[in-house]
Amino acid sequence: MKFDDYFWIGPLGQLMPMSVPEGNVDRTPVRAGSSSTSLNGRTTTNRRGTRNAWSLEQAYLSADDVGFLEAIYEGLIEGQPRLIDPLLKNRLKPSVAAPRVTTTFNGAADAWAVSAGGGLVVDSRSASFPSAALAGLPKVTYTQDFRPISYSLGRCVCWNVGTGASPTMYPNGALLSTGKARASRVDPVRPGETVTYWVLACRATSASGTVTLTLDKVAADGTITAGTATASITGTAWTQYAITYTVPTDGSVAGVVPRWTGSSSSLQVVIGLSQMEEGSVPTLWQPGYGAPEIDITDFKSSSPLYPLANVSLSIQEL
Repeated sequence: MKFDDYFWIGPLGQLMPMSVPEGNVDRTPVRAGSSSTSLNGRTTTNRRGTRNAWSLEQAYLSADDVGFLEAIYEGLIEGQPRLIDPLLKNRLKPSVAAPRVTTTFNGAADAWAVSAGGGLVVDSRSASFPSAALAGLPKVTYTQDFRPISYSLGRCVCWNVGTGASPTMYPNGALLSTGKARASRVDPVRPGETVTYWVLACRATSASGTVTLTLDKVAADGTITAGTATASITGTAWTQYAITYTVPTDGSVAGVVPRWTGSSSSLQVVIGLSQMEEGSVPTLWQPGYGAPEIDITDFKSSSPLYPLANVSLSIQEL
C-alpha cells in the first residue's frame, strides 16, 4: 500500500497515518476576500486567498487512536499539526505551486526571500517582469474521457540575480533570520518515502553563469542541511526540471525546502508552475496545498461497540 492511500496528520517529524475514513470526506475551499457591486450591477471580487476545511468520519477506532486524535485537538502535541490529503498531491504552498509574490500579507512572510547576494524577485504582474518569457509558457494539458483540456495560468516569478557573493533565494519566506526554516513554509515528508520536486523554468536571457535548484533537508527543529539533490537551469526554453529524493528511514528529515543559487549578476531566472509529490515520476500539475498547517476545530466521539469508538472531525486549514 502506498503512503498516500491514507490521510496523515501530526506536526513536522511526527506525521502519523489516520484510519481510512468512513463514508464521504467533505472538503470545502473557503475563499477569503470581499466583493462589491457597482451602480450598474456588476460584481467585483477581491481575492485574498483560500483555506480548506474538511469534515470526515473515523469508524471503529481503538482507544489509542482516539487518544492520539484527541491529543491533537487539545493541543497537547508540540508543534502545529499538518494534514496530508491523499487527494491533493501537490504539497507546495499555492503561491509556490503557481508562483507569485505576496508581500503584503502575513508580515511579508510569503515574499520570495533573497537571503544572500542581493537581487530582486518580481512576479508576472510587475512592469519589470521580462514579459517575452511568457510567450512560450507551457500549458497544463490532458485528455479525460475523450475531452481535450488545455489551459495556461500565466503565473511566474523572475529572480534578477544579485551582484553580491553567493546569490541565494528561497521561495516564500522559508528562511528565518536565525538561519533555520520557517515551520509553516517547510514541505513535509515522511520517513522512507520517495518524493519528486519539479518546476517549469527558463532563463530570460542567454547570459553566462550557473543557476542551480537544490532540495535542502530540514529537521523537525527547523535546522537546514544542504541537500545533494540538484538541478541546473541551463537554457532560455521552458523546461521541466525534476529532483527526486528518498527520505531516510531514521526520522532525521522532517521536510524539505527548495533553494536557488546563481553565479552571475546579469542572469534572470523565470520560475513557473511547481509541484512536490510522492513518487519518482513527475505527474500533471495540480494546485497546492496538499500539506497545510491545520487545527481540529470540532471533535465528537461515540461508541457503537465497546471498546471501539466512532470519531467525527472538523479540520480547518490555518
